[in-house]
Amino acid sequence: MQKLKNENGMVIVEATIVFPVMFLVIFFLIFMGNAYFEKCRVQAVVTEVTVDGAAYCADPMLFSVDANGTVPGFGTNPEPYRYFTDMGKIINGKGTSSITNELNKRLDNISTGLFSGMQPTDRKANITFNNGFIYSTLSIDLDYKITVPVKLIGSSDYLHIRYTTRAEAPVTDVPEFMRNINLLVIGLWGVCLCGFLVLVGCGNNVRGFGSVKFADGTPLTVGEVRVSNEQFQYTGPLEADGSFELGGLSPGSGLPPGTYQVCIINAKQDDVWLISEKFRDSSTSGITFEVVKGKKEPFNITVEPPTAPKKRK
Repeated sequence: MQKLKNENGMVIVEATIVFPVMFLVIFFLIFMGNAYFEKCRVQAVVTEVTVDGAAYCADPMLFSVDANGTVPGFGTNPEPYRYFTDMGKIINGKGTSSITNELNKRLDNISTGLFSGMQPTDRKANITFNNGFIYSTLSIDLDYKITVPVKLIGSSDYLHIRYTTRAEAPVTDVPEFMRNINLLVIGLWGVCLCGFLVLVGCGNNVRGFGSVKFADGTPLTVGEVRVSNEQFQYTGPLEADGSFELGGLSPGSGLPPGTYQVCIINAKQDDVWLISEKFRDSSTSGITFEVVKGKKEPFNITVEPPTAPKKRK
């Protein structure tokens, strides 16, 4: 009975069982902590590159500054009004390659912490410029893998942990925003001014319409009627019934009062002219329009077919 109650050596037996498990857990926690440390480092790098990339979006000339190390001269294109056209070309073109290269360079330079071989690998970066015109942002989504040098029981490969990190930064481009607003204001004033001029200028205009026919009453259906004087020139196409409509900004806006010389242009089919040569030039057609305010009568034109060439005897 004394031998059964002897506890000598039990501590060694327990330590033999507990210590390996305890050390295994401690080292596993250290490895996982190092992996989490790498994840934080990657997140910091992605955030820094996103902020720098937003600066590239706000000032495209930074590409030239980084490449040459000097401030660009007057010949550099600052790409104005890029938010109206295609801002994506700056990011999806040269911007993507520059930002991606910078991201990869910084990720390659980060330390692996306590253990080697735990740098982020199998990296896939997606850079997106979100153009909201008034408020724009640049976002970077990075998917990567960190290898923990630990083999789980029953596994022949190391433990791989996949992470996804995202960062988004506003693109602060106040000068370009003000330039865009100024362009919108100027464009709005231009539209209003054009509308005013059209309303005022067309107030005295007279509708210019009529028809072009041959002497036998057959309509001329091919070509255009052109009227001109020292100040204005208007052109209207011939319709299927030989009718035409003349005007300024649109066919129905009419003609300003005055005297116009008339000719018919492009009145040919299969490279064969359908009218006499004298009607093709306003100086030889002998046709004039007298546009009088308040008079709304059609301008009817009679043309002649081309003269057949004389046969040689």
